[in-house]
Amino acid sequence: YELTNAVSDRNTQDALFFINSLLSAGFFPLQILGAMTNQIRKVLLAKGFIESPQGKAWNPRCQYDQFQHRVMPAIREYDGMLSNLLAEWNQTLSSKDGDAGDGKKKKKGKKKSKAPTTELLIAKNPRSPYPVYLMLQKSEKFTKAELFDAVERLSAADLKLKTSGQNPKLVLESVALHICSKR
Repeated sequence: YELTNAVSDRNTQDALFFINSLLSAGFFPLQILGAMTNQIRKVLLAKGFIESPQGKAWNPRCQYDQFQHRVMPAIREYDGMLSNLLAEWNQTLSSKDGDAGDGKKKKKGKKKSKAPTTELLIAKNPRSPYPVYLMLQKSEKFTKAELFDAVERLSAADLKLKTSGQNPKLVLESVALHICSKR
């Protein structure tokens, strides 16, 4: 948690310290990169909410109690809309998968379509809003363009770790430096 918090807080010194600590403790470089990637993905999801119509409820200076009463309902609405959209996409995809080569649909037993599981929801556990509050605050430290760039850098680092034989410590430090630097 310390590493992911350091990265999303753009704290270069702490991020480098925790990368080295985790490597020294025997963590695999891809585990460390995966944690960083997951954190940036969460920050990007929070930024997406903030820039949505529902995100107008958010104010970076709001107190936690205001957040719970004003912003969490907007996040639940946003997550609900996203969940419905994903269900529609899944339904469309599953109906296309049911098409036979001759254009006729295969006969299948009628199954009730359940909501898709996803990691794309901001408040997977709406009963625990404090981590969501913190993530929205962290997203204010980045522009959307910086987050997209971070995702690209993390992807490139993943490829380097898997194919290049480069020093994993240097690859991880390089991506952390890039993400934490304020442009």
